[in-house]
Amino acid sequence: MIANVHGEWTKTITTRAPLATALLAFAALAGVGVVRTLTADGTLTATQLLEGASTGLLVVLALGTVAATAEHTHGTYAMTLLADAGTVRFFLAKACALAGICAGAAALGATVLSLVGAAAPNVEFEWAAADIRPIWAVVPLWALCGVIGVAVGTLVRRTAPAVALVVLWPAALEPLAAGIPGIGERIAPWLPFRNAVELYQPGSLPADLAHGPWTAFAVVAVFTAVLAAAAASVDALRNG
Repeated sequence: MIANVHGEWTKTITTRAPLATALLAFAALAGVGVVRTLTADGTLTATQLLEGASTGLLVVLALGTVAATAEHTHGTYAMTLLADAGTVRFFLAKACALAGICAGAAALGATVLSLVGAAAPNVEFEWAAADIRPIWAVVPLWALCGVIGVAVGTLVRRTAPAVALVVLWPAALEPLAAGIPGIGERIAPWLPFRNAVELYQPGSLPADLAHGPWTAFAVVAVFTAVLAAAAASVDALRNG
């Protein structure tokens, strides 16, 4: 399994498109925060530095998706199975590799934002949980989003519809689902990406729909685990 993860890691970071996409996610997270700090007229809070986090989240979702669909687009999936027939092992290896890459991009961005917050005189930042947690919550969150992207790409197998799905899901489908009369209010607190946003933008949801940070993260983690298990199972059945 370690060899599989290492192979997927090497294959991903030595290819220009995934590496450039990871750098784009980092730029969205850190770059927007830095520009926001330099152009702000008044005082900023730590969470206001994270205005690019949602864009970066969409980028890492697309990164994971394309990493999975590329195997089918370029015809390398069948060759990989000839070398190692374990479809579940292959899926887990790719998911782990993408989780690591996405978490690395988030960690670099969070480091930059933490340093900016501590150094900039117009940012209200203290080395306390209230300020540190939202910034560093993007690290495990982006890791999970990388896995979600791989799972969706594995299920759909076509780049265009898979990327459209992961982009529209948090941006349009969840807001629409939350607005369905009768059931929207019941399911809104448990929608994964609404909880993801609450992790790095506390207070972005109405108080009656919001969970605490640990519950919000658990919602995203459970959703990721269920989706990944479904994707691995379906992929195994397809190639069984």
